[in-house]
Amino acid sequence: MADPLERLRAIVDYLFSVEHHQLMDDRAFHALFYLSLTYPTVRRAFARVDEEPLHLVEGTLAACMAAGQAPRDDPHDLAVALKALEEGYAFLIGGAADEEAQAEIGGARRKRALQLLGLPTAGA
Repeated sequence: MADPLERLRAIVDYLFSVEHHQLMDDRAFHALFYLSLTYPTVRRAFARVDEEPLHLVEGTLAACMAAGQAPRDDPHDLAVALKALEEGYAFLIGGAADEEAQAEIGGARRKRALQLLGLPTAGA
């Protein structure tokens, strides 16, 4: 997508979607996390999994700010805050009974993410 704001909104929509969080089995995530606490090689590899999406969000935020489409702020700090919000969402829906409940939680977190980024939430 050429428009950075459109790309940012698509990223936020995806991060807080049920479909995104069905891509990885929670058991696999937690097993790898557990191993990363003991093995430095696994820890470094585990950390790299988060680096690329974080760079994508940070770069997109910086482009939006440069284009005057988002309030000026620290793009790295906002990307990290967005990641924390998304990971909290993943934790919350891990035990959710159905997709409807997961989607409702995701919609609320998506709206909060847009507010965090200083973007309009109309229709969110």
